[in-house]
Amino acid sequence: MKNLLLLLLFSHSIYSQDIAFVPQVKDWGTYLPSLTTIYNYPYTNFLPLNLNNRNDLILAWIVNENDDNLELINNWMTANSHQSITAGTNDALVCSFAEDGTLNWATYLGGEKEELKASVVLDADDNIYIVGTTKSNTGIATAGAFQTEHTNYHLPPAYVDMGGISIEVVPAKLLSNYFISKFNSEGNMLWSTYFSGDKGSELYNFKPFIGKYRNLHFW
Repeated sequence: MKNLLLLLLFSHSIYSQDIAFVPQVKDWGTYLPSLTTIYNYPYTNFLPLNLNNRNDLILAWIVNENDDNLELINNWMTANSHQSITAGTNDALVCSFAEDGTLNWATYLGGEKEELKASVVLDADDNIYIVGTTKSNTGIATAGAFQTEHTNYHLPPAYVDMGGISIEVVPAKLLSNYFISKFNSEGNMLWSTYFSGDKGSELYNFKPFIGKYRNLHFW
């Protein structure tokens, strides 16, 4: 079954108890391809909305390579997409919508393995920063980046002793690394880097950026 997330934008009017309620009118709406569960945001059913100075809507989330990838390529990827096809199991998908709902541009962002989370924040000049987690060794860092290689650290396997026989019960696990990528407002990548310590970063420590800031904040 095709998994989709519905995005609706409404015009709105400010009202209070002293003003008659004004019915909301939908300006436009669209479906967005997604994973079976919205893996980026397990505690909410909505993606954070990020508007630039032109009122373009910038979104980033994770899609699976098997989730109607051909349809995404045909209907979403624009001629100048930074990455027009998926490279691994899960990739980030970054897109920009104009105020009238027209797709400005869209691109995949990911390497040969899987990207597990992706969120977006804008600066005052409408540059776009994508932050997420990745297990990929390729397709992430640009030349001369702060951190150009994945740490490739694996948690060791766990064993139990069963009558003198050691049995592996948990296999070695590759830890994700954080990544940060910067795009301009037209969807062109300016730079991208891994951002992790010597071992890596567990997925569940990730807390997405939400909103528009003049300076980036990490927490």
